[in-house]
Amino acid sequence: MDYFEKQWIEKIKPEIWNHHESDIQTNNKIEGFHSALNKLVKTNHPNIFHLIFFLKQHQSSVLVEYEHLKQAQVTTKKSKKDQDKELRLELIKREHK
Repeated sequence: MDYFEKQWIEKIKPEIWNHHESDIQTNNKIEGFHSALNKLVKTNHPNIFHLIFFLKQHQSSVLVEYEHLKQAQVTTKKSKKDQDKELRLELIKREHK
């Protein structure tokens, strides 16, 4: 976080890089998808049958999450580490508005 503050807050105006009111953890949805898929697959080069299996598994979990969101149910809880990181980022954003 110190690097982030020195590099991006002190040197570059937040208006240039800050996504106002955005809680997005990555700047690229595909990057997020690939990260989730890599965590699920746990190998760099799965054979086609394993890949299809994992894609179907991912599709099922996405459908479950979609149904929960439609019903306004909470599907995941953020870890304490992620909550702390978001709080610190929010405080930094408020300091430099």
